[in-house]
Amino acid sequence: SLGGVIGMWRLVRRMNEQSAADKRRAREELRRSEAKFRHYFEFNPAPMWVYQRQTGHFLEVNRAAVDRYGYSREEFLRMTLYDICPPEDRARLTRQMHESKQSDMYRESGETCHMCRDGTVIDVDLHVGPADMEGVDASLALVHDISPSKQAQRVSEQRARDLQTLAAASLEVTASDDLEAVLQRTVDRTRQLVDAGLAVIRTWSNDAAKPPHVSFSLTPQYEHWQDCIERFEASGIYQLVVEKLYPVRLSQDELVKNPGFHGFDNDGMGSLPFDGLLAVPLVGSDSELAGILIASGRTNRPFDAEDEALLMQLGHIASVGMENVRLHEALQAHMRELEERVAARTEELDISNRELDAFAYSVAHDLRAPLRAMHGFADAVLEDYGERLDASGQDYLQRIVKGARNMDTVIQ
Repeated sequence: SLGGVIGMWRLVRRMNEQSAADKRRAREELRRSEAKFRHYFEFNPAPMWVYQRQTGHFLEVNRAAVDRYGYSREEFLRMTLYDICPPEDRARLTRQMHESKQSDMYRESGETCHMCRDGTVIDVDLHVGPADMEGVDASLALVHDISPSKQAQRVSEQRARDLQTLAAASLEVTASDDLEAVLQRTVDRTRQLVDAGLAVIRTWSNDAAKPPHVSFSLTPQYEHWQDCIERFEASGIYQLVVEKLYPVRLSQDELVKNPGFHGFDNDGMGSLPFDGLLAVPLVGSDSELAGILIASGRTNRPFDAEDEALLMQLGHIASVGMENVRLHEALQAHMRELEERVAARTEELDISNRELDAFAYSVAHDLRAPLRAMHGFADAVLEDYGERLDASGQDYLQRIVKGARNMDTVIQ
């Protein structure tokens, strides 16, 4: 019937209108979702990009990536992942790209390195997941720059190594009982601690009888300067350190302007290839300056406060080592003096004993002569006149003889 046809038409129209409204709502939801994702992608504080999974070509990058890596968006879109990968990591990237082609749901996370436009290499924590960009098989990458934490970790590890080096230096230096060994071990450890090409130590003493000691440690770059380093005076640096009793750091420009600071006589061999200089005082137990420790020849970066602190600690260790050597030498000298005194007293006692023996022998000889005479005469009286003497007289003579014998035995 006509009514049925009209009713069906109205139903179909309402269904079409409902379907169109649903499609409009779906498109609106999709538009809002895409806008949200675009906003999230574009304004995310962490670098993000979308790249073609098969080739590694960048398809889209956000502002944070442009700011952090230094490339413009147009430059990024002409590049691939290999362009921001350091050469030593490209084999690993190729392996990862091959693995990503084997799975539509390939995901990856982990630490790696990227290279910025200015050549700076940064440490990143990379998270990669699948993405579909207008029908293109792509991957979405979220990058967290972990360079500060990695740098802090490297600094911490370097500090631990420095502390180990200081501990080893302390054992080596303080265990030495020879000044030359103390100085040489100190300069060797100086080069190791602050990555210097040259390390020199020079001692001073108020005793004119004790000449200064100079020890040095050189890289091959400085070997041909050995002769002039052996004549090292450091009067300019010495005056600065005496005035401050504190470390002195000089840049290369300051050394060029004040050649008297370093105190090396190069005898016309040309300017010394210094790259800054760091000097620390060696202070004795009497708070007097006992020497100076100098490091130079660092080419990768200038000396900083951390190097200064490390060298100060090593200088304290060297000062203790020098003081130990001085005390050891003083103890040895005192022991030699005591041994000499004991030997002298022993010699004096031997002389006294010999004189006493000679005196005793002389006394014994002088006493035995009259004793023998008394003994002999008593024996003669008994022998010649014994019959004329009564019992008491003979007893007296026998007592004289017996006493003489006893006295002779005592003298012997």
